[in-house]
Amino acid sequence: AVAVHLCRVPTGRAELRALVERFTWLVEAPSGERSPAAWTQWLEAAPSRGEALAERITRRLTAPVEDEAETAPSAPLTLLEAETAAVLRELYAILIAPVAAWLPSQPERMLTVVPHDALFRIPFAALARPAGESTGPDRPLIEDHVLTYAPSLGVMRLVRQLGRSRPPLRSPSLLAVVNPAFGPELTDSAGHPFRPLPQLEADIGHVLAFYDKSRTRLLAGAEATPTAILAEAPVRDVVLFASHAEALEASPMDSYVALAGDRLRVRDIAREQRLQARLVILGACETGLGRVTGDGVEGLARMVIAAGADSLMTSLWQVPELATLELIHAFHRAWLGNASYMPAAMREAQRQLLATHPGQVPLWAGFILIGGWP
Repeated sequence: AVAVHLCRVPTGRAELRALVERFTWLVEAPSGERSPAAWTQWLEAAPSRGEALAERITRRLTAPVEDEAETAPSAPLTLLEAETAAVLRELYAILIAPVAAWLPSQPERMLTVVPHDALFRIPFAALARPAGESTGPDRPLIEDHVLTYAPSLGVMRLVRQLGRSRPPLRSPSLLAVVNPAFGPELTDSAGHPFRPLPQLEADIGHVLAFYDKSRTRLLAGAEATPTAILAEAPVRDVVLFASHAEALEASPMDSYVALAGDRLRVRDIAREQRLQARLVILGACETGLGRVTGDGVEGLARMVIAAGADSLMTSLWQVPELATLELIHAFHRAWLGNASYMPAAMREAQRQLLATHPGQVPLWAGFILIGGWP
C-alpha cells in the first residue's frame, strides 16, 4: 500500500527537511527519482492552497438535494457545473500532479490518502486530470488508483495491526438496520421529523442476497432501536445502517444515526465499544462530516474506527437514496460476488456509477472507504 499524507507542515527549513525525510517511505519511487527540494516545495504549498479550494468545492457538493425522495440516480442535477469541474481539475493540479510520477502505475495497487483539515471533506476520487488536447472527458483519480482513506497515520498502523490479528473473512455475517420507525417525536436539530425510507427497505434485499440468510439479521421499523443494535453488533462481521444521520459540528459527540424513536450518538458508540465489525457501512447522509480539526474530523466516522471497526464506508454529503443503494449494491457485487478486496470493490462500484452517471460527481463520489488495508 502506498500512502500520501497531505498535511500542513512547519515553515522552518530544518523542520521541513526532517519531515521530508520522514515522508520518503510514504510514496514509493525508484531510487534517485525522489527530490527533497521538490517534496519541500510541494509540502509547503499544496495543503494550504488545496484547503482554500476545498472550501469552494465543499459548498457545492454538500448543497442539499431537493426532493431527495423523487431524485432518481439518472436525474439531471445542477450541483456539478463548469466551475465545480474546474475546481476539481485545480485540486488535482495542486495535490496530485506534483507527486503523480511517484504514485503506483498499476491501478490495482492501493493508495491511502491521509488528508488534513478541510481536505478531509473533498472527494479525492473525483479530482480530475484534464483531458488535454483530446476531446474526451477529464480523467478522475479513481480511474487510475484504488483509493482508501485514513484519519491519521497512527490510526492506519493500529487498524492494520488489529486486522492482521483477525482470521480471514470467508463468509461474513450481517446486521442490517434499515428504515427505522423514527416516529413524529424524533426530529433533527432544526426540529424537522425524519422522512421514512420505504424504498430502501423495499430494495435492500438485493444487498442481503450476497449474505448467507442464516448469518443475517435485519432490524427494521420498530425493531431498529439502539439497544437491539448494540446487542447484535458484536457478533456480526458487517453492520449496515440505511437510515438518516446528522453531523453536529458544534457538538461532535452528539452526532448521531436516527433509529426507532431514538438516536445512536457518537458518545454511545464511544461508551459501549460494540461496533467492532470488519466493515461498518453508514448509508446515511453526511456521516463522514463533523468538526474538522488538524487531526481529522470529529464525528461518527472517526468514532466508529476508534471503537474497533476495521473498515468504514461513510458519506461526505447528501447522496440521494437510490444512488446510495446503487453504490452499496455494486460494492457488494465486486467484494463478495467477485472476491475483490474492499478498496478495489469500492473503486469498481464508483467506476460503475461514474459510467452510468458521467459528470455527476454528487451521485458517484459521495462515499469514501476508510481502512480496508491488507
